[in-house]
Amino acid sequence: MQKRLRNIGIFSAVINCFTVVAIFIILYLTYRIYKMPIEDANAEYDLDLTEQNREYALWVPARIPGFCAAMMNLFEGNQQILNLYAENERPRSFYPITMGVIISILLLFAVPTGYLGYLAFGDTVKSVLIMDLPYDDSLSVVAKLFYTLTIMGSFVLLIQPIYYVVERTQRYKEMMKPTSDQEI
Repeated sequence: MQKRLRNIGIFSAVINCFTVVAIFIILYLTYRIYKMPIEDANAEYDLDLTEQNREYALWVPARIPGFCAAMMNLFEGNQQILNLYAENERPRSFYPITMGVIISILLLFAVPTGYLGYLAFGDTVKSVLIMDLPYDDSLSVVAKLFYTLTIMGSFVLLIQPIYYVVERTQRYKEMMKPTSDQEI
């Protein structure tokens, strides 16, 4: 079991690297668009921003549920914490440390990314920020590719607990037992 968790840990670290690179690219592009005059941003990135889009409402309580939903989607792989929690020798100390790390990651990455996206695109910002990024910009394409790899990697992590349960069933063991034809 430890070997499997080690492999999952390595895989998760690689996927998280893709995520961090994608977030930094998104931050860079949205900051650049935010600092540009609207006319220049529209010309360089083929956007449809207007002055009205940048009339900001920085605090709208009605948007809190949407914000919370976006934050949950950013960290789809967190269900792996339950596997690690179950294997941990001292679960009481594991939970507070893990929650502290998750909240720190949210504050470091998700909140600035969301606010900078709103500042760059104003009212036209979509719920998934990468959909607002320019289609023909090479950095934007890399960010979208890395985000896609992150999502694909999170599906692998999501299936692991199900795989462990199925692998332990008698039916699975019988199906995987080599037959006399398969023996060499």
